[in-house]
Amino acid sequence: MAQPNVFHALDQGLAAAVAAVAPSVVHVSRGHTGGTGIAWSEDLVITSSFHTPDRTKVGIPAADGNLDMRDAEVTGRDPGTDIALLRVAGGGLTPATLREPKTEPAGPAPAGGEDGLAVGNLALAIGRPGRSARASLRAIGVLGPEVETPHGGTLDRYIESDRQIPRGFAGGPLVDGDGAVIGRN
Repeated sequence: MAQPNVFHALDQGLAAAVAAVAPSVVHVSRGHTGGTGIAWSEDLVITSSFHTPDRTKVGIPAADGNLDMRDAEVTGRDPGTDIALLRVAGGGLTPATLREPKTEPAGPAPAGGEDGLAVGNLALAIGRPGRSARASLRAIGVLGPEVETPHGGTLDRYIESDRQIPRGFAGGPLVDGDGAVIGRN
């Protein structure tokens, strides 16, 4: 009996996860650099707030592979959790899919909690610091409970991956093998 090609299956699965989330990952102009945001609804983007100007441009992926650059305005900030909410002129964004809790039969809780995440799971950090969506493979190194941030905010849950995110990925999604958002870079 032939053995399945595990590497090929992993390769194709990761590429499919990136393809699933890429339409929801936007470029956020930050002066001379670019960052990343996640389409939260048809006209809202959530991103990191530290470098986001009050009025900026957001690049939405277009079918031709280019970015549709739109005006955006920060409508809310939470410095405690480093989040900015931007309203994008014209709407038409593709909201990201969030990972749903796993429905398990009665019995012991799944490893890592109700969403099934566990230390050692693979994840992808996704960014769009330029025109294209980019991915960086990582392993979940820590799943922590509620934590206070250095700036006085509170996170319900803390997910740490095995290494630092690449430049321009801040504000983008951390996704599971299905391309569903499990956290924010």
